[in-house]
Amino acid sequence: RPARATLRLQQTAGKIRWWGVSNFGSEDLQRLSALGARPASNGLPYNLLWRAAEHGALPICRAAGVGVRSCVSERPGKVWPEPAAAALPLRRHTTLLGCG
Repeated sequence: RPARATLRLQQTAGKIRWWGVSNFGSEDLQRLSALGARPASNGLPYNLLWRAAEHGALPICRAAGVGVRSCVSERPGKVWPEPAAAALPLRRHTTLLGCG
């Protein structure tokens, strides 16, 4: 509970607007919800080839209004040819590897 109180205090003081979590599965999200806390986002290992989050954390995030960001992207050239993969960050305003 001290962490929740600290987050609320910092939000009230205008020091933070939003906070998020990383790699929180369905059980972690349920425990967090039971504490009355709701993160703005959850960073999940999710991409075209690794889709386990669709059966666990993703539905819970969707129901709770928690945004999801992928923190595991594919190696360049694995899914797309190298030139196409290199152009993705420019078109999508993201980084190619990791969370952007």
